[in-house]
Amino acid sequence: MIFSFDALHRDELFYGMPREVVREVLNAKYIEFRKNEASLYAADKFDTLDIFCFYNENGLSELEIFRPNQFIFNGCNLFELSSEAVLALFCDSGIKDFAHGKWVVDDDGIVAKNGSFGTMVDERGITKYVYIDFEKIKRVFFSK
Repeated sequence: MIFSFDALHRDELFYGMPREVVREVLNAKYIEFRKNEASLYAADKFDTLDIFCFYNENGLSELEIFRPNQFIFNGCNLFELSSEAVLALFCDSGIKDFAHGKWVVDDDGIVAKNGSFGTMVDERGITKYVYIDFEKIKRVFFSK
């Protein structure tokens, strides 16, 4: 699957989409699970799509995407980039919340200090996983 997200894009992707609609759109087998004992809402794991969907009372709230999917940000597939390249791409995007100094970088990947977005890398240092918390990132991408 190809996910496209960029600094100019204002559509809300899956944000807030009801569980039933997400399942219909993804049209794949899923396993319902709870992330931990404190989870109020069950999540969906779409094994064949390499996607995890997390919900709250408003619908889809978080998304985890793994390779072999593609995650395109400003024309670049993050799943082909190192953490340093992803960080440079975000910092150069013009999104003030993605400016230098707003990220934590370590051997596992990068994460926005506000917890809205993160990546993990494989043993070669290339991104293998992207995490989006729509509740936290909404004002970054979707505010008019």
